Amino acid sequence: MPKSKGRPARARVRRGPTPRKVIPSAVDASKPAAEHGRTTIAPPSQGRYTPPIREETKHSAPWFAPMLFSLMGLGALIIMLNYIGLVPGDTQNAYLYTGLGLITVGFLLATQWK
Repeated sequence: MPKSKGRPARARVRRGPTPRKVIPSAVDASKPAAEHGRTTIAPPSQGRYTPPIREETKHSAPWFAPMLFSLMGLGALIIMLNYIGLVPGDTQNAYLYTGLGLITVGFLLATQWK
């Protein structure tokens, strides 16, 4: 046998489909399923696809969308009026935060709209 030149011989790589696991025909029922490697077998296919039964589609209340858009619009309006200077008092950060808060609530409600 010839000597190798410092490298171990490579093992042959098997290509193709993975061989199936052979399940013994007689399985001892007293052992748990994990010990003998047997899993439950699915019922035989009938050859036709049966779609799952659909649950009733949920919809948001009719007032939900107008409330969502009016909160976002009111927030944008408050911010614009604050920058123009048409709000009571002087230009304040409280108006800006109120407008941003209303827009944020509108976006949060938009994630729940169905």
